[in-house]
Amino acid sequence: MGVSYTEKEYDHAVGKGITVLAFIHNDVTSLPTAKVDTDPDMSQRLALFKERVSQKRLVSFWSNRGQLKSNIIIISFQGHRRETRYRMGPREHCSSRRYFVAA
Repeated sequence: MGVSYTEKEYDHAVGKGITVLAFIHNDVTSLPTAKVDTDPDMSQRLALFKERVSQKRLVSFWSNRGQLKSNIIIISFQGHRRETRYRMGPREHCSSRRYFVAA
């Protein structure tokens, strides 16, 4: 099997130097069966991808939609502040930074 679209997008974002904000579900087993891949190989690949995404990144874990929405707002603001502090030069604007969100 090949690489998932999400993983391809992640690799592209990292390769382009785009800031990655990762939102990872706390417990995939609590999701409805229809929304989860039950193949053991796919589950292992997902676990490896989640581990890779979690390294040296802004990462937030969530359990329900409300928590995900809150976490997106909070971590986006934190990432925006961090980018402003470290990347803003005299002529740069924050709006020029793009983010890739892996959820």
